[in-house]
This record gives sequence, structure tokens and C-alpha cells, in this order.
Amino acid sequence: MNLTKKTRNALSAVSLIFLSACGESTSSKAGPEYGLTSDFTENELITHLVDQVIKPRHESFSAALAAQEQSLEAYCTTIETQTDSSNALTQVQNDFTALMASWQQIEVMQMTPLSENSAALRNTIYSWPRENSCAVDQDVAFNAEGSVNGQNYDISKRSDTRKGLDAFEYLIYNQNLTHSCSLETGALVGWNQLDENTRKIQRCDFAKVVLSDLKTRSDELQVKWYTADNAYQNELKNGDPRSAINTLGQALFYADYQIKDQKLGMPLGYFNNQCGNAPCAAEVESKHAKLAIKNLQNNLIAFEALFTGKTSEHAADSDEAIGFDDYLQAVGDSETSEVILTALQNAQTQLADIQSDFATALTNQNSDFEKIEALHAQIKVITDQLKTHFITSLSVELPDTSAGDND
Repeated sequence: MNLTKKTRNALSAVSLIFLSACGESTSSKAGPEYGLTSDFTENELITHLVDQVIKPRHESFSAALAAQEQSLEAYCTTIETQTDSSNALTQVQNDFTALMASWQQIEVMQMTPLSENSAALRNTIYSWPRENSCAVDQDVAFNAEGSVNGQNYDISKRSDTRKGLDAFEYLIYNQNLTHSCSLETGALVGWNQLDENTRKIQRCDFAKVVLSDLKTRSDELQVKWYTADNAYQNELKNGDPRSAINTLGQALFYADYQIKDQKLGMPLGYFNNQCGNAPCAAEVESKHAKLAIKNLQNNLIAFEALFTGKTSEHAADSDEAIGFDDYLQAVGDSETSEVILTALQNAQTQLADIQSDFATALTNQNSDFEKIEALHAQIKVITDQLKTHFITSLSVELPDTSAGDND
């Protein structure tokens, strides 16, 4: 009998209920060495996740960058010609929303090309939570001058907080043309006295430079993954399956340190922050574009895809969508999968129900604030499972970012 993925999961759930009623433990301590009870192999799981889940997101980011380049060029033209720029600016910001959404899904899938060398490549694309608006303002002026400390201006040699998606967001959303530095030194001397259109042009020019560098970094990521002699996709698909499973499984822990702690716990005041262990709007991601909630939604979309194998063609419960939920079931631990998927659905429901932006919810501590706290609790359910039953059942190593985290 050929059962669908959804039916198999349902039967497993019934079996778990029966075992519980009989006093049997439903917590799996087996691990993959006991053998799979399904008709897929580890290599099929790896290939599906690499080709059908990860690769399309890299392609989507490249396409979103191309659209952003076009709309930015049109916007800058309106600034240079001093024509109405409102519609062009709206398009630039809409395209940025799509660009950031695409990146936020890649963020969840950080493996060696992005994470190696202390996440060097990742940080050139997106350095959050390290941001510095003053540094961006300085480089707007340095770029306009064409030099820094007697050397030709080269964004590739500048620090991460002066470029990437963070800098681009600041440039296209912050309409205050006064620089944000406490002191006016170097190229910024006289900046505030420049006429408004000159400052807009210089910001637009630098935004083009930032976007060009983003395109270079995106191309570098594609090469490392797909076309280099030692392309990372080949390492995953053709190398040791257990090593690849460990790498892909560890990527799911983005939900722990980054989502639970950095994106939610820090702004909520669960850790020492800029406001001193209190709700803190200054800690919120994407403050200028107010995309923190959308970023979290896209993080969870990517987490679900990596966990279930869900793609645009294959629903999470289809036989073709091979994911870690199937792997857990195959080694006799469908309970962990069910707990994670239930908490994930609850988290997605909480996010969809939040009406205000994250910073406003923190400041006003309204009903949305309570929903964000509830969201954090659901993410913790997921990460608790990842740090216990998931790593035990699938023999995945606990990442360094989660080691010693007992919260």
C-alpha cells in the first residue's frame, strides 16, 4: 500500500497515542544507525534540499537584485532631473521589501559559503545586528569625494557596516538628510550645509555603489555554491552523507540564536540590551523599513522549507517533499516532528495576527506585544526540540551558537 506523506504522519500520530495509552515512552533515542523505515535515502534527502529548497532561493535573490537595480536607476534619475520622485521612491522601497524577503530566507540556510571565516561573506551582504548609520553617512561623502585618506574610494575595502542591505535600507528609507554623526569631521565637513538636492544625489550615487557591491557578493555566493571547481553543492551531494545531514540539520538552529535570542529575545528585554533588560525598539531589525515582522515571517517560511522539504511545486505533506520531518519519522521519532510542526504553525499564526510594526509594539506594549511574547514562546518550543530529541534521533551535532544555552 502506497501511503501519502500526510497519511503516514497521521498513522504515526495514532500509533504514538496508542503507545502512550499503554504506558510506552514515545521519546526516540534511536538515531539513524538503527536504519531508515522509509523508501528514501539520505542522499535523496540531501539532493532535494540542495536542488529544490536552497538553490531556488539563491536564484530568487539574484532576480530581486536585478529588479532593485532598475528601480534605483529610475529613482536616481528623478533626483538628478529634479522631477517628482514619489512614485519612483515607492517602487524602490517595494523592490527592497522583496529583496529583503528573499535574503531573509537565505539567512536561515547559512552554511559554509556564508558562515566560513567568521561569516565574512554573509556580513558583507547583511551585517545586522551590527549597524552604523554614521559610517554610512561618512561613506556617502567619501564616495562623492572619490577618496579616503588619500586612497581612491573602494567599497570592497570598507567595513561591513558601511555597505550591504543594512546600508542600502538606511539610504532609501531615511528621509532626514542631516548626517547622523555626533561630530562633523573629514568629508562630512559642510555636508549639512549642502543644498537638499545635492545631498540626495550623493546618497543616490552611493546607493548605486552599495547595490553594485551587493551584486558582486551575490555572484560570489553563487560561484561558491554552484560553479567553482570545489562547488559547495557537490560537497553536500557527493560527499559523506552523514556530514551533509549534520550541516543541513545545523542550519535549522538559526531559529535558536538568531530568531529566538537576537531577533526576539533581545528587543523584548530578555537579555541585557541598549535599554538595560527592558523592551527596546533600538534592538529591532530593519528599523528604517519597519520589516522586522516580515523578516520573521520569511525566516519561518525558510525554516519550514528546510525542515519539511516544501517547495513551490511540492506541499510540505507531499511525497516529493523530502525533509527532516520524514527523516525523524523514518528513525522512529515522529513525535519530535509533530511537536516542531505544531509550534511552527502556532508561531506563523501569531505573526500573521500582529498588526503593528515591531518597534511600535515594544514602545506601546499593546496586544501585539503580547503576541510577540507568545511568538517567542513557540519558537522556544521548536528550539528546545532541536537541542534535545532532534540532535539525538538524527545524530546531528549541536552548533557552537547553541552550546551551553539552557534557556
